[in-house]
Amino acid sequence: SGKLAGAAIVDGMLARAASMHPDLEDEVVGGLANSLPKENDASSPSASRMERTVTNFILCGETEAPAGGFLWTWRRIYNRDLFTNEGVWLHTRLIVGQVAQIAVAALLSAALFVGTPVVANQAQEARDLLSLDARDDLPQWIRDFVPRREQVLYSFYPAASVSLLVAVILILIYIPSTVGTILKFRTGVIGSLHDVNFAKYRKTADAVFMNVGNMIFAMAGSVILFFVLIAGFAFLIIWDFTRPIMKVFFAWVVGLIITIVVKILLMCLCRANFFRAFYRTRPAAANFVSLAMECWHIGLGGGIMIGRLAQFLFAAAFWLGRVDVPYLSGDVRIGPYRFDNVPTAYRKDVLGHEAHRHPLIERLGAMYLCRLRYGGAFAGRAGACWRNLFVVALMPWMMKHRVFSGEREVGGGGR
Repeated sequence: SGKLAGAAIVDGMLARAASMHPDLEDEVVGGLANSLPKENDASSPSASRMERTVTNFILCGETEAPAGGFLWTWRRIYNRDLFTNEGVWLHTRLIVGQVAQIAVAALLSAALFVGTPVVANQAQEARDLLSLDARDDLPQWIRDFVPRREQVLYSFYPAASVSLLVAVILILIYIPSTVGTILKFRTGVIGSLHDVNFAKYRKTADAVFMNVGNMIFAMAGSVILFFVLIAGFAFLIIWDFTRPIMKVFFAWVVGLIITIVVKILLMCLCRANFFRAFYRTRPAAANFVSLAMECWHIGLGGGIMIGRLAQFLFAAAFWLGRVDVPYLSGDVRIGPYRFDNVPTAYRKDVLGHEAHRHPLIERLGAMYLCRLRYGGAFAGRAGACWRNLFVVALMPWMMKHRVFSGEREVGGGGR
């Protein structure tokens, strides 16, 4: 698949470059440019061919195509385009980690669904024993403290179902996320060789041995944490002791939501009439509205606090199960210590396999081996000059990427 992907990438590059030349024959690249649209020449008739080509490249040469994502990745895995066209390699450590995650998810799900009725029956037996106690001095609240069987079932089963769903999502998202990370490294979205932070990926490359264990226990921790959060919240709603408090809490939340919706509607209305981007179309009215909304928001700040707390809790519970992407920003640190360093080891594994499995690395390695085998008879000065002429003629915009040594720069720049 690496050879096929390398050929597809090079053919696509040549075909796209040929499409920038309005008068270039298709057979120059073996007919590959025929599938791409030719751009109209907008320059004057007396313009040179290179000028027209560069003009076409400036106008419509740099295009973007959607790549990465959940459905995009699984669709290309199904039709094998991910391997034959993109040249993405799914390394063995990732597959082993995924299989282990499936096994652990199955065990945890079985334990949660099988253990729920056991816990419910034990709670009901303890409640029945307290109810049969003949002592009159035993307060009623002690008898009511032990939950009923249905209370345990109604809180544990939804929590187990949500936990199982979280495990499935975490398992399915690892491969698309890994593919997305690979494509980001290749396209420069994530800095690589020229990035100041790239040096940390090259250090302690042997730390990749931690990834399988991290994947297993991270997913298990996320599943358990979701179960605790969902079951605890549902249990507080239906438990006799906390039900009155939860009624007051939900009444406050509903009232706060209604107030926030009204505030959002007023903000949209005022924003449309008094503001344009960073400017105020009616300064006096805008100042009055801003002051009124600021005073109003002081009373609504509790809702923002609860909303952020809920978001952070559930986001942390979910991203706890992911070691493939960082959850915390690089600015979240205390002095030199950075939090959430686990994804760094995962990226090291990705880069290590990219260094060996990139679709063009085999072609580059073959050139190096031929150079070692044939010495000066392969890729000599004449061949290098011919390649420079070919690249500059076919892709003149590549001139800005040429690298010259110090002697050539001193001796006359771009000779």
